[in-house]
Amino acid sequence: MSQDEAQVTPQDTEFTHPISPTQEKAVQSKSDSSISETLTSEQLTKNFPSGSSLFGFPVYFKCAGASKHTLEHRRDNSLIIEKRHRRILSMFSKKKPDEQTFIMRENGYVEAAMCPDYVLSCNIPAMKGCSVYIARKNPKDSNMNQKWLIKRDESSDRLFNIQCPLNPTLIVDRQSEQIGAKVVLMDNVESKWLIKPLNK
Repeated sequence: MSQDEAQVTPQDTEFTHPISPTQEKAVQSKSDSSISETLTSEQLTKNFPSGSSLFGFPVYFKCAGASKHTLEHRRDNSLIIEKRHRRILSMFSKKKPDEQTFIMRENGYVEAAMCPDYVLSCNIPAMKGCSVYIARKNPKDSNMNQKWLIKRDESSDRLFNIQCPLNPTLIVDRQSEQIGAKVVLMDNVESKWLIKPLNK
């Protein structure tokens, strides 16, 4: 096993962007009943295709370039997907939606699995103007016409509107703080989704 593929745990993963105490606690507080399994990308693709259910959770991921993923299910119903060689740590939570985090380094994209009824926050390292984004589903919209409110950062009132398809799994370009940035479907469909200011 190469050094790049050595076991990396959430505790010893290095990030280039600070995370909040709430996020740190969510990442580090493992329960004794955790179910952990390391799978190759091929096994993940075969056993857990995008959109399938794992431990009752919808599973969305992009395998390109990732040699191994670690899936961990915890008592608080959160699913951690750690792509080790990319040093990406993602967490989905039903009970604690504010603790969903997407922390990324060595990659120019935010890989976001934005599921209905979930709240998404993206914690991005400071690289070429990247910012922290918080997305919330508009409760007034039906599932057939999902809209997500994207906030540039926690201190900003600049909201953007993303029109999502039925499968709301998106990759948001790292320059998405610019109006009109492209949002690409994770399944590589040619469709592009534009981020536009609300009420304009």
